[in-house]
Amino acid sequence: APAKLTKNDPDVDLYPKAELPDIPIKNELYPVMSDAVTFKYEEARGRFAVASRDITVGDVLTVEKAIVSHMLPEYMGKNCTHCFKTMKAPLPCDTCTKVMFCSLSCREAAMSTYHKYECKLIDLFLSSGMSIICYLAYRSITQKSLQWFKDNKNLFENHDKTSGQTKEQKDVYVSGDYKNYFNLVNHHAERITGDIFHRSMFTVFLLRCLQSQGYFPNAPGDTATEDEILIGTIMMHFLEVLQFNAHEVAQFEMVSKTSQEGAKSALSRTCA
Repeated sequence: APAKLTKNDPDVDLYPKAELPDIPIKNELYPVMSDAVTFKYEEARGRFAVASRDITVGDVLTVEKAIVSHMLPEYMGKNCTHCFKTMKAPLPCDTCTKVMFCSLSCREAAMSTYHKYECKLIDLFLSSGMSIICYLAYRSITQKSLQWFKDNKNLFENHDKTSGQTKEQKDVYVSGDYKNYFNLVNHHAERITGDIFHRSMFTVFLLRCLQSQGYFPNAPGDTATEDEILIGTIMMHFLEVLQFNAHEVAQFEMVSKTSQEGAKSALSRTCA
């Protein structure tokens, strides 16, 4: 066989970085946003973005990595569970058959954090019929350790719905900061009793799932521990927040480079 078929090319980049657009002038307070955007808050409208200068068609306004993301259940196994890339030579999970990874690094990153608490429960999650919001709330917890939440519980004590408005913002607004995630609008005061009860039941269900997978150091007892109450309270809040702050992302596949005929949306996921 020719040498080129028997030896690996050392110049081939096995893990190319994602090609993302650049923001020409970044906002000093909001690094993932353009300086053309600022934020305001009004009681009747909530928190909203406004243009601080003229914006032309094609201007890049934001490039942001989601603080939490999850593939829609029907696409599990078709794209990498961790980075969502299309896979050419997928790697399976060592335990379950529901997910695939594009590389060892993605598998190791997932197994060292969230997937070890999801792996044995995926069939249960699918059969429960729970929405993608529940998957996201569960992963919001599992991608951080219990000790992290205990060390940072002060972040989750006061919900400030006005947080992030430019005139009050002094520190740099970091998208990956759980405090900023926690402060996103949840409309708790406007919710009816039935809605709160529904989310409370799913919180208990997901908390039981965490208990079964060893997220907490002690076996579950007849009453909830202080740690379980902390995590349950935060997860309930995320279930409300995600309803209004999660967005679907689609991967668009074209059959031809010159025509969109026959093209399809091959992957969807939601992120907050």
